[in-house]
Amino acid sequence: MKLYRGYVKSNKKGAIEKFKDVPDEKLRTLDNVKKFDSYGGILAEDVVMLDVDSIEDSDKLLDMLDDLDYPCIARFTEHGVHFYFKNTNKNKRNGTKLLLPIGLVADVKYGYNSTFEPLKINGKEREIALTGDELGELPYWLRPLSKRNSKKIKIDNLRSGDGRNETLYPYILTLQSEGLSKEEIKKTFSLINEYIFEDPLPVEELETITRDEAFNKKVFYIDGKFSPNLFGDYLISELNIKQINGQLHSYDDGVYVAGTKIIESKMIEILPSIRRSNRQEVLSYIDIKSLKNYSSQDANFIAFKNGVYNIKEKRLEPYTPNIIITNKIDYDYEPSVKCPLVDEIMDKLACHQRDLVNLLYEIIAYTFYRRNELGKFFILTGSGANGKSTYLDMIRTLLGSKNISSLDVSELDQRFKTSELAGKLANIGDDISDSYIKDTSILKKLVTGEAVTAERKGLDPFMFENYSKLLFSANSIPRLGKGSDTKALNRRMVIVPFNATFSPKDPDYKPYIKYDLRQENAIKYLIVKSIEALHRILENNGFTKSELADRELEKYEYENNPILGFFDDLEETDYLNQPTKDVYKLYTEYCLRNGLNSVSNISFSRQITSHFNLTSKSSRVNGKVIRIYIKEEE
Repeated sequence: MKLYRGYVKSNKKGAIEKFKDVPDEKLRTLDNVKKFDSYGGILAEDVVMLDVDSIEDSDKLLDMLDDLDYPCIARFTEHGVHFYFKNTNKNKRNGTKLLLPIGLVADVKYGYNSTFEPLKINGKEREIALTGDELGELPYWLRPLSKRNSKKIKIDNLRSGDGRNETLYPYILTLQSEGLSKEEIKKTFSLINEYIFEDPLPVEELETITRDEAFNKKVFYIDGKFSPNLFGDYLISELNIKQINGQLHSYDDGVYVAGTKIIESKMIEILPSIRRSNRQEVLSYIDIKSLKNYSSQDANFIAFKNGVYNIKEKRLEPYTPNIIITNKIDYDYEPSVKCPLVDEIMDKLACHQRDLVNLLYEIIAYTFYRRNELGKFFILTGSGANGKSTYLDMIRTLLGSKNISSLDVSELDQRFKTSELAGKLANIGDDISDSYIKDTSILKKLVTGEAVTAERKGLDPFMFENYSKLLFSANSIPRLGKGSDTKALNRRMVIVPFNATFSPKDPDYKPYIKYDLRQENAIKYLIVKSIEALHRILENNGFTKSELADRELEKYEYENNPILGFFDDLEETDYLNQPTKDVYKLYTEYCLRNGLNSVSNISFSRQITSHFNLTSKSSRVNGKVIRIYIKEEE
């Protein structure tokens, strides 16, 4: 972690070299300034420094950070300690003698304000008090209060009999007005009691002080007038509101939920009489205040009903708002659960082919993983009662309607349609059209997770990186792209044949099998098998190879590229040493006879030379210079 963007010479009064508006590369390096008797550093833009100008107070904060194992760097000064944290708020000015929520007073310096800090004075370097490999964000219990609120109260060194209860009660409202949530205030008071007070309050007394009734709703009014800013700050903190992929989200039951319904519901819960116009003012303020755009967290976390599964650690962990996940699967992850019916059905769907069974589980597993680097999409083929709809119904039930979109492959690039994929785990297009799709640029980007621009009706366009997995079922697969586009898509496509037959004549036929597979135990087992499959995918960096699936893809490649059929019809004499124009004419006539769209002359030439190992050269025929095809080795 870089604390300083550069260094300058100084004396005991301050910097003696210019550093404001000076680019980083123009400032001195640490090696360059170490030789001087006095020098200082210019704080990095994303660093905030708390200057606690008292050894006694500094020791309290050092003990607190050390016990909490909070990532921080600290440096001794003449009178106290400088504490450094990562700063994520660039709307603050430097301040002096500001009250920190835990009751200590500090000067606050922000790196983006071009802040100079002395590091060596008259040959004596300031010593490190606390070291670490990284900086944590400035925690809420150290976020400086406003100048106005900093003058209201004094907490440090209060002893029994000093009116601590009377001091803490109104301090709740002060912290609320600064945007701290109820739980954050309770935690802050716990830190004050343990580290700041000379003799701590009994736990029962502290719980009485922080009872729910102590949190007054009137904090959202200034001189009797409603303040959307105060209420907005409170809601941002209380609901952990964030802008994710250009849309407001609030933290609810383990995940971040898109939209403003939860936010407005919370407003009405707190202030039942709040008017609609006030709600809109608050939402407008929150939208502007939450400008930082987050993306969904590391794909190594999957939210289930009973916690967050950590893929790397292979364990279930508690929910935390620090992990940004926008999708939750509303079933428990229970590794010990069993369901023979699921094994039986998956085996029958795959016609008892073990590699195909593995692939079917892996497709489900891939929807859990919110990244698309493996770059595959899936088309399920087969006609009749072959189990495709049963398989897709299992996936829909497992993921839930909130995590699914249902676009046809032909709709993916349509205005207002692409946006439906944002934040979804899967797109399941059932019985898609077999119409030829010429432009596949958006499809390729969606499959590989590249950024795409999307638009919702009445809202500004936004960009998102798709992690939704594209699944389609089809009796007849549409022809996708042409030329090099076709080849690129074929590398991304996995065709899964469903060749089984489920007939009433079968002795084990179950007409209501779909509903049996929707039972909670069946879905929980499907999750367990899919988690196993996900680890297999990640360890192998790809999907299980299925001979049946590979054969279907080869068949499709031939059908999807009509030029291959034309090549099969050619004799060597039809193209070797023949004018390139004449060979292309043969091809266009072939397309007309068969109702096919022809590729351009350039694309045709590229494909025929590659297919037959040819090249073209200029030759004089009957006094005219023409280009003909010849063997590459010639």
